[in-house]
Formats: sequence, structure tokens, C-alpha cells
Amino acid sequence: MFVELYAGFAGFSNIVREVCGGLVHVLPPLERHHGWEIETAEGMKLALDSVERADHVHIAWPCRSFSRARRSDEHGEVEVVRSSESPMGWGHPVAEEGNGHLDRVEKICAHAENHGTTASLENPWDSFAWDCKPIIKAKKRKSMEEIYLEQCAYGGMSVKPTQIATDAAWMKGTNLTCRQVGPHKHAKLVGKVWDPLTQKSVWKTSKAAEYPTGLCLAWARALKEFLLSQEGIKLRMRQTYVKVGQHANVLVRADLKRPDQPAKQNAVRIQDESFPLPATVHDFNSKREAREFENQQAVGGLRNPRKAVRANSALRLTGLKVRSVLQKFLSATLLHKFEARPTENPFSDDLVMEVRHALAVEFGAAVLQCDGYQNDLIRKLLSESQDPDFKVIPLWLDEGFPLGINCPIPNTGVFPQTDQVSEAVKISGQIGIRIEDWDGTAANYSSFVEAC
Repeated sequence: MFVELYAGFAGFSNIVREVCGGLVHVLPPLERHHGWEIETAEGMKLALDSVERADHVHIAWPCRSFSRARRSDEHGEVEVVRSSESPMGWGHPVAEEGNGHLDRVEKICAHAENHGTTASLENPWDSFAWDCKPIIKAKKRKSMEEIYLEQCAYGGMSVKPTQIATDAAWMKGTNLTCRQVGPHKHAKLVGKVWDPLTQKSVWKTSKAAEYPTGLCLAWARALKEFLLSQEGIKLRMRQTYVKVGQHANVLVRADLKRPDQPAKQNAVRIQDESFPLPATVHDFNSKREAREFENQQAVGGLRNPRKAVRANSALRLTGLKVRSVLQKFLSATLLHKFEARPTENPFSDDLVMEVRHALAVEFGAAVLQCDGYQNDLIRKLLSESQDPDFKVIPLWLDEGFPLGINCPIPNTGVFPQTDQVSEAVKISGQIGIRIEDWDGTAANYSSFVEAC
């Protein structure tokens, strides 16, 4: 498992996913561009949850207040908020905000240590952050080694000396400097430049904040090489269970299995229930056991919504964005009215339309002037949250929900795949109508009853 915090444009995460393929399960990066705010309790909990699931966490906190480039010149005025003598600053709000980030980074590193997760910290080489107590404590806690590199050696637009502090062995060999590569040019990161994305002038240093592709490739290839090495294989075996025993009904860690023990190769990830498992029906002793295994691996729908939410960080980030929009419209008076009469609808049509427009703006969706479903908004919400049904549900809203009679319902992993349609669908196909509870004897799915 791999996760990136304060990810910016998440280039590192994307390239790890591309280079390492099935060797690494890349969790959605946590970044402000996607609504993640570590200053909130929800944002911090999301970070800690991701660290628990990950084998490695890469953290690159904002260097805004820690930069030694802060100064006033002909290009603009930027107040100095720290010094070499006072790296934690002297109480300026900008410095205090940055110090808050470092406190949280230290807590994340402590959490990583407790869960056996390796970590890497990144900031400019001369960042004041390296001399601040929380980062000094974090480095000492995890016995981190400091690595120096220059980003121009990996295709960066400027030299940009960078420091990495990490306890991950695979990361330590990425340390090229300017003089170790062929001739290249450097851009001076002085002054401002027009940014077409934000439609305003920004400091050149902010435009150079994104990692160059070459650096991300070097890290990703180093990670892949490590995972294919003997040490990497041992690491993956420690995180895998295999079935052993005469009846193949005992789970043991793969690295603890004796050579004389036959094992069925349906590997089970310890840290993440959502990780795909290479199992077949032949690995199980009964159809019931196989069905239960399939139920465990499926997303699960509303039977176990916590499991579905826990396995999808993008879903939680989307939920935070939706919540931030809704909170703007929920006054104390409205909430009191709702709590006093929970069976009545306290929300006026005008308020619903306002919220609908606000959500559409937040997610870049079009508002449909109709009384039906807001198909485009639902499409954008499902897509951003990486919902497994993000392709099929909008299609159903546009064309109508299939009953599985003339048009098969695709399996997206929310529920286990079945080898045949249900009896209800068969009968519905014969008589052309849905089966209804005419006599009051209809019952829920047997698997639902078993799970209760």
C-alpha cells in the first residue's frame, strides 16, 4: 500500500501506480485540490486511517512559511516570519499555521511507527522546517536518514536543492545532483509569472512546487526494484495469509508457513479487505465458503456501508466537500425546526434549489431544470468519489433502470458475481411484470438474513 499526503498534483502517486502496476495498491492521495484539509478533525482522521492501511507514506507539507526566499523586492512584498535563530518564528499567523502542519506531521510519523509503516518527508534543502522541533522529533523517532538531491538532475526547471528524510531503504538511492548529469539549463525562480489555470499572477516558486516527472519515475522504479527483490518479497509475504492444514481451513502468514505444509494460494491481504485476491472456487471446501469469501471481497452496498467507505479514500474526500457545501445552508433555526418535528420537511423548495446550485458549482456540474434526478451532478459526484458504479448509474438515469431481463446488469464489484439470474428475474421475464409482495410473504435475501 502506498499513500501520498499534501500531494499537490499527485504526480508521484500516479507514476507509482503506472510503473509498479499490480505490485502496489496506491491509495488516493490526500491533497487540498480534492478538498482534504488536515486542519480539521475529519482531515486528520483520514490521514491517520490512510497511514494505518499503507506500507509507505510520503509527506510533503507546504513550504510557504518555511522558505528562505521570503523577502520584499521589486516583484512584491512578502513578510519574513522566521529566521535561523528562531526557526519556529515569533508568533506571526503565517508561521503559526505552518507550525500546526509540522505538529500534525509528527503525529502522523508516530502513527506510522506504531503501525510498521515507513515514511518519507520532503521539503527544500534549506527549509526552516528541518530545524523545527516537531520534524527533529519525527526524524529521531523513526531513525530517518537524510538524502540530498537536486531536482534539475531529474528534469526540474531549476536546481531546487531538496532534502528527503526517510526510513525506507528503497528511497535512499535517488540522490543525483546537478553535476552528475549531462548539460542542461536552469530557470531563475525569481518574481511572478501568469498562471493560466488560476487566471492570476503567481510566484515562480509556486509553479516549481510540482515534482518533475523524472524524479517521480526514479522513485517509482526504485520502489518496483525493491518489491521484486528478496527483501521486498519477504515484506509482501509478511502481509499475506495462506490456507494450510489437511482441510485448508487454517490461515497463517505466508512467511511463517513450513515448507512441508501444503497451502492453497488464495492470498489474503492483512491490512486491506478491499485488496483483490487471486482466488478461485477450487480454493474452497464448499459453495457456502466460496460465497462467503465473495461477499467479503465485494464492496457490499448498504449491508456494510462502513466497509465501503473505509476502503475508498476518494469517497471520504468527496463527502467532506459535500459537507462543506451543506454546512453553509444549515442554520441553527433550521436544525432546531427539523429536530422538533422530524417527520416534517423543513427545507423549502427555494433552499433545495440553492443547495443544488452550490453543489453543481463545487463539482463543475450542470443544473437540470426539471423535477427529476440531477443526472450530471450525480455523474460528477460518482466519478470524483471513484464509486465502482460511476459509469453504469448515470447511464441508467439517462436510459432507464434495467431489470436484468432484456438488458443484463453489469457486475461492478459492489455485489458478488452470480452464475445465473434469480428466480424473481426469471418469472418477471415470463409474465412481463415485477414480482410484488401480493400476499405479504416476500422475504429478504437469504444472505442478508444470514449476515444479521
